[in-house]
Amino acid sequence: MLNEILEFEAYVKAPESADPRIQPKMLTKNYESDDLNGIGGILVILARGFIFGFETEQKIYNEDGLVNENILNDTKYILLQWCGFDLNVLESKEKAINDDLENHRQCILEWQKTYPEADGWLKKYWLHHCPEKKKEQWENVESEWNKKLCSKNKEYSQKQITLTSVIAIALERGPLRKRYMTLRKDTSEKPEKDPKKRFGYLYSRIEPHKDGSGTSIHETTREQILKNIAAYLIGKEYHPKNQRFILLDRGRLMGWYGKDDYGYADEAWYRPRVIWEEKQIMEAHSGDRGWNFIKLSINQEFLEHFEFQLISEEQIADIDKSGYWILEDIGHGTKSLKCLEYY
Repeated sequence: MLNEILEFEAYVKAPESADPRIQPKMLTKNYESDDLNGIGGILVILARGFIFGFETEQKIYNEDGLVNENILNDTKYILLQWCGFDLNVLESKEKAINDDLENHRQCILEWQKTYPEADGWLKKYWLHHCPEKKKEQWENVESEWNKKLCSKNKEYSQKQITLTSVIAIALERGPLRKRYMTLRKDTSEKPEKDPKKRFGYLYSRIEPHKDGSGTSIHETTREQILKNIAAYLIGKEYHPKNQRFILLDRGRLMGWYGKDDYGYADEAWYRPRVIWEEKQIMEAHSGDRGWNFIKLSINQEFLEHFEFQLISEEQIADIDKSGYWILEDIGHGTKSLKCLEYY
């Protein structure tokens, strides 16, 4: 999401809300996968929110340049507590975390006071959304995920999530950010005045289906395409500068859509029929049948032509509002990309 602060807050409040921030049916399908069905990316968001929001009374790194041991233990404790795992019975080395924190350091107490619903959030979310017959799976989920989260991951791979790799990625990415996305407005003589159709100028045409149907785009689909572009630009920040494809976390993208697509259908988010200058706007590849993690690219000429870019709140004042749209992310779900209007 463009607004990582709102994404973070969505995972620590109202676990029984109907909003599909984590796809409920995704959680019950294959909990044995190494990527934990996309939960890893959410744990990174939580770790960043905790480390850079509550660990302010001490330096993150010690005098030897290593991460302070207290920060590691505090963050592991918070993440396991968020999952809803019983910290007193975990059969892992992380069980010592609970024993070492009987006095609960001030930052943990502050976290619990600020986000009381974060305690056991994932378990509550799971049990609320899962069908009745699936509830008995939680014990298996807790056992399997505990093994993976508390195992050693020597490669710190983002697709082999452990508590240690989550914290490493969180430290690398830094504090949560609130971004905005800008793009050039329609420069034609008669730009579209209807807000629901204002971004139609981004596409030359829509490739029809074999039966000739599907030559128009719904307002919701337009927003989803813009979210795909935003997700791509965010992903580029964590990839080598000239790398065209990024690794897209499909689960988090669908959560941003507010769509519970447990069928893993690529047509739920991938729009190869959307054409600009006789070229596809987006291109995707995946060796994963479930399309959990996808190699995604957005047409570079398209991005440059419409001057898509991510900016911070401080940079808004420097943008020519008469010539560029500024999109603000106001949360999960549909109609959550808002055009800032200036008169």
